[in-house]
Amino acid sequence: MATGAAGILIGGCAATGPVTEHWTRTYDPRRYGKDEQSIARHFNLHRGRWWNYYSRGRWHLEYGHDKQAEEDFRRALRLRRADKRSARSYGMHFWDYFARRELGIALLRQGKYAESARQLEASMASEASAKAAFYLNKARAEKLRQSRVDRAPPTIKIDAQAGKILTNRLTAAIRAEVTDDQFVGAVSVGGRDLYVELARRRIDVLEQVRLKPGRNVVSIEATDLAGRTASEQVEVTVDVRPPVVCITRAAAKPGDRDTVEVDLAALDDLGLREIRVGAARIACDGARRKAVQRLEAKVGPDGLHLSAVDLAGNVTSAVVDVLAVASAPRARRPGGGEAVYVAAGPLGPPGPPGPSADLTGPRLLRLPKVTLTVADEKFYLDGEAEDPEGIRSIVVNGESLLIEPGTRKAVFSPWIPLKPGRNDITVVATDRAGNTTRWVVRVRRIEPVMFAAAARYTIGLSPLVERGPIKGSGFSLHEDIQSALIEDRPERFNVVERDMEALERIVTELKIAALSEKDKAIGLGKELHAEAMLFGSVEEGSRKGRTYMNVMLRLVDVGTRRILCAVDAYHEDKDRMAVRKRCAKALVSKLKRKFPLIKATVVGRKGDVIEVDRGMEHALRQGMRLLLYRKRIRAGRPAMPEAIEYKGRQVEAVIRELAAKQCTAKLTDARAAEAVKSGDMVITK
Repeated sequence: MATGAAGILIGGCAATGPVTEHWTRTYDPRRYGKDEQSIARHFNLHRGRWWNYYSRGRWHLEYGHDKQAEEDFRRALRLRRADKRSARSYGMHFWDYFARRELGIALLRQGKYAESARQLEASMASEASAKAAFYLNKARAEKLRQSRVDRAPPTIKIDAQAGKILTNRLTAAIRAEVTDDQFVGAVSVGGRDLYVELARRRIDVLEQVRLKPGRNVVSIEATDLAGRTASEQVEVTVDVRPPVVCITRAAAKPGDRDTVEVDLAALDDLGLREIRVGAARIACDGARRKAVQRLEAKVGPDGLHLSAVDLAGNVTSAVVDVLAVASAPRARRPGGGEAVYVAAGPLGPPGPPGPSADLTGPRLLRLPKVTLTVADEKFYLDGEAEDPEGIRSIVVNGESLLIEPGTRKAVFSPWIPLKPGRNDITVVATDRAGNTTRWVVRVRRIEPVMFAAAARYTIGLSPLVERGPIKGSGFSLHEDIQSALIEDRPERFNVVERDMEALERIVTELKIAALSEKDKAIGLGKELHAEAMLFGSVEEGSRKGRTYMNVMLRLVDVGTRRILCAVDAYHEDKDRMAVRKRCAKALVSKLKRKFPLIKATVVGRKGDVIEVDRGMEHALRQGMRLLLYRKRIRAGRPAMPEAIEYKGRQVEAVIRELAAKQCTAKLTDARAAEAVKSGDMVITK
């Protein structure tokens, strides 16, 4: 055996830390040739260890010598049976060893689909990888094509009564079960492809879908490995109009000032669930109008408690002073001005329509007089309108509310979508005589502090190491991954943007080029003020006009130096750019799954260690950072979470130990322990 290529297998022996070897460094095809005979003649097997046979097999497979590749992978597997990332060969030298996976690919290319699938399944069982999943899907698809046993498309069962969902939120959780007698290979919800890496016989769908007020139709489509497709739809109605409660008559019960007799009606455009008046509960069974007459109810010290709930869960509630006695109405000033009505006695039956001496508009009650600050994207405007001559209409931001004829007092709670910043909400009430009252409510929407950029995990992306036979994709893929992280919604990370050229300059200036990829990433992270860094490699090649990319990324915490997770992606296609985009999207999807945004509660504290009511079942993992918050009430705004701070810095904790449903986390600053108590909120950073 010739030794001409022996000098290539050096792997950075002078380095003091772990060395990651790679099969592309064991042979130079430009110097020695790509044909089967050249590889057999010039590849140096050294002592014939598992990594030697594995490397030569990869070169044979790369250039289409599938039978010779199969033989080398079988020899490697006799020496080391299981696939493994970072398998140690000797000393501090490690290999990403996937002989069983590559054997499955070699068998697939030879048309041995059943055995190929068995080898790829074994590879997935020992060390799951995106590349093994990709080729296992292909092997199973070829088996189905040959056997022709798959004759039916997938079955989609949507979790919705009669195929309809009614909600009062702008997002809805679409739940479905997609099954196939063979394998479901692709699923989309609302036109958005779900990331399905490995085809399965059953896929449980749980996808949050953005909606618009009113009727929405969401489609779920599924395709099996044989190419058969199925589609189902669910109708999602977003009800943004809470009920309106209209009181047409109210009078004290003779001899009992604590009891009133009321006539009222509740109206809702999509159906009512229940009305409550004092202690009385009236079921509505989905009726759009429910009238109640001569209902006796106790009046509390603060007034009559009443509420109405519609089928979507919207609630209108108020404590109404139905027996107010005050001064007479004040006439509207000529030329306009604010019209204010003060009730002059019990609400009685309406007078006859026609000319009237009524010169005042309806009285608007409970509407805010100061600018409100909220963090939600919607706002429920609680208000009342009353007029002794009857209310003709109530219009909120140009939209008319439902009003019962003859209404003397109306309780309303319309749902108002808010844009970031200032929002003006205009309420106009008109009585039967045509008098109007106008009120403007000002609401300022701010970003919740717990979802602000400062609360997100700040990460950067190190330059990618190019390890494949084809070079030049690292720069573009680096940009694609950064873009996918930034553009993905909702944003999960705060990304430090730097192009590869800028990063390479920093590496040179810091003199860290000779360090391991992990240490280099940590050095860059400190310079970029990132809390964590992604680092990894891309292996690119081409076969029969199709480009393939195999990308591996690891996320390291800059402060603790802990590897938090690893994600990989594989794809091949004739379009090189499409391959890059697909890999970038898959990597970000996997990363978000491993680092979900989780809310939890502090259930205990011992010193500087807190106990939290979430654990492994909620995708928490060791090394994750938690931010602490507490709900506080400030003037002019509802209770909202605010950061718990110690000496001007937000209190953080790092997850230390995990159980199924709980975890413990250690505060990063032990001195902040007294600032934390049970009931405080935490969110993954």
